[in-house]
Amino acid sequence: MLLESTCKKLFSIEFIKLYHELQDQFLHDDHDHAISVTSMSVQVFTTPSIAQMLVVEHDALKCVLDTFISFVEVEEHGHTKKLKLPKLSFHFLDRSQWMLYDLTYLLQHGKGEWTAAQKAKFLDCFRSLLRLLMCLQGVDTSIRQTTLHVPYDLDWEPAIRLQMLLCRVLPLVAQWFSSDAEVLCRCVTLTLEAIEKNRPRRRVKYDSDRIEVFDVSNGPSTIHYPLPRLLASLLVHAGKHDLTLQELLNVNEDPGVGQYLMEEPLRAIVFAAQVNVGQWRRNGYAVLSQVCYYQHISCRSQMYDQDIVLLQACAAVMDPELFIRTLVKRFGLAKWT
Repeated sequence: MLLESTCKKLFSIEFIKLYHELQDQFLHDDHDHAISVTSMSVQVFTTPSIAQMLVVEHDALKCVLDTFISFVEVEEHGHTKKLKLPKLSFHFLDRSQWMLYDLTYLLQHGKGEWTAAQKAKFLDCFRSLLRLLMCLQGVDTSIRQTTLHVPYDLDWEPAIRLQMLLCRVLPLVAQWFSSDAEVLCRCVTLTLEAIEKNRPRRRVKYDSDRIEVFDVSNGPSTIHYPLPRLLASLLVHAGKHDLTLQELLNVNEDPGVGQYLMEEPLRAIVFAAQVNVGQWRRNGYAVLSQVCYYQHISCRSQMYDQDIVLLQACAAVMDPELFIRTLVKRFGLAKWT
C-alpha cells in the first residue's frame, strides 16, 4: 500500500490524526516496537514530500510534541510545573523515546519554504517545546552534605535519560528555527520570557558589587538548565542574518540581561568543578553520575558546551569587570584576588 504515492499520502494523514491514540496504546502494550503500527512512522515521516505536507497542513510537529508532553506527568512546584521524575520509569522512557525519534524525522525532512501561516504554526510548536523544557528546568537539585553521608542516592537516571533523548532534537530545532530572521528573533524572545517566568519568585539579595548572593557549596545545585542552553543554541545563528547579540537580547531595554542569564549556566559549571575535586563526596554517587554525563560526549554538546557558549555571549553584552567579578565569586576565589 505504501508503494503507491496516493495511498501513502492518505495513510499518513490518517496516521497523524490517530497519532495520540496509537502512541497511548503502544505505551500501555507489551509488544515490541518492530511489530507495532507506530513503527510505520519512519516510512511516513522520512519521505520529504509527505513530511512537508504533514508539517504544513496537519501541524505534525506540534502533534508529536504535544503527544509526548501529554504522557509526561508533571506536578505543581511553586509557580511552575516540574516533571514527576520517579514516574518516568525505564519502561516509559524506553517506549516514549520513539515519539522523539519521530520528531527528529520531521525536523530533518519536513522543512519547506517559510510563509506567514507556517511561521505562526511553527512558533506554536516552539512554545510546546518550551513547556517541556520548563518542566525539566532545575530538577534534581542537591545540597552539599558537610557532616553525614546522604542515607540514599538521588534517583538521577530519568532526567539524564530524557536529556539524552532531547540531545537529538534540540540541535535540529535550533537549526530549523534559526533559518529565518523573524522566526529567530521571536524564538529568542519566547525563550527569554520562559527563563524569566521560571526564575524563583523570591527576594534576591545583592552584594556591594551588584552580584546576586549565592554559594553553590551551600545552596541547591543541579546541572539541569535546558532553557538557557536552548537560548545559547539560537544565539550562535545570529550571524546568519547580520543580527547582533545586543539586538537579540534587547540589551538597550534591559541592561542587566547578561548578568541574570549567566547565573544558571555558571552555577552548573561551578557545581561540576566542585564535584570533580571531591567537595560533594558525602552526596553519594548520584552527583558524580550527573556530572559525568554533563561532561560526557553523549550530553556534552547540549549541556556543558552550551553553558560555555552562553557565558561567552553574556560576556559580550555586559560590563567586563562585572563579568569577571561574578566568575571569581561563584568559584569562591575572592580571597585570592
